[in-house]
Formats: sequence, C-alpha cells, structure tokens
Amino acid sequence: MPNRPRVLDLTHPLGQFANELRRLQREAMGRAQSPDDVDKLQVEKIAGPQTASRATIYAALSGRRLPSPRTLLVMVMAWDPRGTEAFEAWLTFRNDVETFVSSTPTAEEKAARGDTVSSRNLPVPRASQPPQGPVAELSRALRELRDNAGRPKFWEISRQAGVSEATVSRALRGDRMPSRETIQAIASALHADQETTERLTAAWTVAQLNTRAALAQRAIDRGLAET
Repeated sequence: MPNRPRVLDLTHPLGQFANELRRLQREAMGRAQSPDDVDKLQVEKIAGPQTASRATIYAALSGRRLPSPRTLLVMVMAWDPRGTEAFEAWLTFRNDVETFVSSTPTAEEKAARGDTVSSRNLPVPRASQPPQGPVAELSRALRELRDNAGRPKFWEISRQAGVSEATVSRALRGDRMPSRETIQAIASALHADQETTERLTAAWTVAQLNTRAALAQRAIDRGLAET
C-alpha cells in the first residue's frame, strides 16, 4: 500500500524539491493512456533491486531526504517525458539543494541560537514542460491527427502502423526526431488523407533540417571553444 503523503515544508529547499518531484509524477500520470499505464508510474513499479528502493523514493517524495543521483535518475526516467535530456537540469537542482542544506543550520540549531528561520526558493528545472521547435510542432500535428481519429490507443496505432508502441509514443510526445517512414506509417494508421500526409512529410523535412543545423552549430561552437 502506498505511503500516505506527508505534508511538505515548502519554506525549505528539501520540501520544495519533494514538491516538484510529486508534481512530476502527477503530470506523468495525467499523460497516461490507460489505468495500466498509470499503475506503471507508481513508486512500487519503478522501484527495484536494480533501480532504487521504495524507501529511498518515498523519502525523497516526503522531503525527508535528498535522493541520490541514481535514485533521481530512476524517477526522472519514469516520470519526465524528456528522459535523459531532462536529467541534467534535475541533477543541477538537486545539487543546489544539497549545497544549501549542507551549509545552512537546521531550524533547531537556529532556534537554539535565537536566530530566525529563513527560507530560500531555488530555481526549479521545469523539466517536464513541453519541448519547443520544429520537432515539437511535428508531434503536435500528429497528436491533432490522433484526436481527429478518435484518440486510438498507442498499441492500436502501433499495430496498424507496423512500428513499436514505444516508437509511436516518442513520435507523439516529441521526445526525439522520428524517421520519415515512421511519420508516414503513423499517418496511414490514423487514416490521414494524401494532403495531410504530404503536409506532415513537409513538416518532418523542416524539422530534420533544423535538427541538423542545430547539431552543426553546436559542433562549430565546440570547435571555437577549444581553439
């Protein structure tokens, strides 16, 4: 049985961090497509001997303890749609909290000295905000097409398109750049007409060009930084 949620102290960074982790899980459950998908996001399902213990995850969610980087990675990979891309921002947030906690006296220590207890709000990564750019525009077009088709389940689209359910999920969430063949297969599975399919293919081409341009620019920037 899941632990009863503990009331968080939102004046303290540990409570703020826990609150953001709870938000991350709630938003992940809100995106779930079925009760089975919701169940997979429960702490009991993501915990395990090869990942992280239930106790350490619940301690992080209750604001009692800061999760280790490994435990945080398990939570981010399970609940944040951007996966590893979001982890760096969450790890920075975690490390900021750790620095603050290790350098700040506890409330009891301050009270013993007669000091007032101050709070501090640390920057939140907002890692689960919808991505922006051409890939995001392409995924939004696919989601709109799915809505118009009556919102079939991912496994139904997968079966009709001849691609994996994970591929369908990533394409509709905008997690990564899908192949042109995947876009066309999903469009066909969602009964898109020729005009819609051509528009999606054109959007894919724009997204692909922008992605390559961004990668090229990063390579140039790295080269300049090393000179």
